[in-house]
Amino acid sequence: MRVTQLHMVSVESCHLACPAPTSSDGQTGSGSLLACVCDPGYRAARSHDAGAWVCSECGPGRFQPSRNASACLQCPTGTYSAAATAVSGATCLRCAPCSFADTKASSVCRVCLANTWQDERAADAVSRACEPCPSNSRGVVTGAVSVATCVCNVGFRFADGSVLPDGSPDADAYGCALCDASSFCPGSGVSTTCPTNHWSYAGVNAGPCAQCAPRSYALQEAGMRGPELCQCVQGAQGISDSGCALCAPGSFQPCDFSLRRNHTGTQCAGQLSGLGVLASAYPVACAPCEADTYSDAHGAVACTACPGNSSSGPGSIDRTGCRCDCSFFGADSDECAVCPLDSHCTGGLNYPCRLYSSSLAGSDSEEDCACREGYYSLSASGACLKCLAGSYCPGGQTVNLCAGNSSSATGSSLIEQCLCWPGTWRGCVAGQSAAGACTVDYSRGCLHCAAGDICFNNTLVHCPEHSTSGVGSDEGADCKCNNGYYNVPTHSHAAEDADGHTHR
Repeated sequence: MRVTQLHMVSVESCHLACPAPTSSDGQTGSGSLLACVCDPGYRAARSHDAGAWVCSECGPGRFQPSRNASACLQCPTGTYSAAATAVSGATCLRCAPCSFADTKASSVCRVCLANTWQDERAADAVSRACEPCPSNSRGVVTGAVSVATCVCNVGFRFADGSVLPDGSPDADAYGCALCDASSFCPGSGVSTTCPTNHWSYAGVNAGPCAQCAPRSYALQEAGMRGPELCQCVQGAQGISDSGCALCAPGSFQPCDFSLRRNHTGTQCAGQLSGLGVLASAYPVACAPCEADTYSDAHGAVACTACPGNSSSGPGSIDRTGCRCDCSFFGADSDECAVCPLDSHCTGGLNYPCRLYSSSLAGSDSEEDCACREGYYSLSASGACLKCLAGSYCPGGQTVNLCAGNSSSATGSSLIEQCLCWPGTWRGCVAGQSAAGACTVDYSRGCLHCAAGDICFNNTLVHCPEHSTSGVGSDEGADCKCNNGYYNVPTHSHAAEDADGHTHR
């Protein structure tokens, strides 16, 4: 379209063309350059002298379908355009798979680099940057569209749930985790279980697993997560692994809990079953050889028994340490004889019991020599003293006092030897009492004889008819005639015994 200018001097002046890339958009009679507006594919701006529009290309990644536009439109994310003066959004092409444009007005799509991948499941996958490989993994393929191209680093394994049952990767759970304890990870996400008697810590572990130290063995077949599960074997002591050492002579260690052995029939039986699932190896220690045994070797699992009827002290390293048992006597290491009656035997020697004491055969202590009947001692091995009057001693250290109003002679050993004092009795004579049949209870004190009765040596007689006596009388002469009566010697109702006491 031509434009005209003021003060034209020739007809040719009416036919000036709009400068490219502008046009008058079909208008006639234009008299100014401002009527020449920017074409589609350009953006317009006023010049400094306001004499004309300045048109600039929209540039790659942009477009403008209208004239005289002051700004260009941008290609959306996920698309690109290389054209500089595009007039339609159709020039914005979608990025190809394995590439992306994560900003508007992109002129090119970037390809997924190594260590990244594009999740094609997402509708906007080409509109955002590629996903980085999960932690502890790496990828060497550019333009990857699967997380499976990301391979775990050496020392790491595939995280739980990374692979679906059909063997395909689960992009939502795919990842790499530290190698588990009791295994090693040589690469490519593979995890291999440590062989028996080997262990490993959890962490970056490319292998191989460490082996339990000598004199120790794995506590369990699998799951050895550290050296603390290396159990000391029989004949060795310690907590675990390199801390296990052989037992010295004079000691032994019979327990081997490696692989959770239970040792039925030994002194170790049942120990492990009571411990449940162990967090670490069971600490074991060598024990001194018990009495009656000895050991002369390193790493012993049992000690040798001493000859019959002999024993040795703890930790004996030779048979010469075996001596006769305490209840036997004889030379060291020989057959020993049973200790005889009334003696006690220790250290292979025979000692007689102290005076007034006795013991059974086979006694091994002075305390086994107990005081005889009628004697007592103040301690188990003290001198035997004669039982005091007023008491009875059944033997040993026992001293029993006679009940009230009764007494006994020195050296008494039976309660029946506690006799009532004169003038007292126990309420029962010859199996009879005022109430009928009875039994003498020597543990009860003696009672004073009633008026009209005579009591002596646990016997009771009544005064003759028409006579009486005072309470606690003990002689026949204590019976006095009642008032109105006089004493006439007679033997029809009572008889005197040889000691002058009258009995019924």
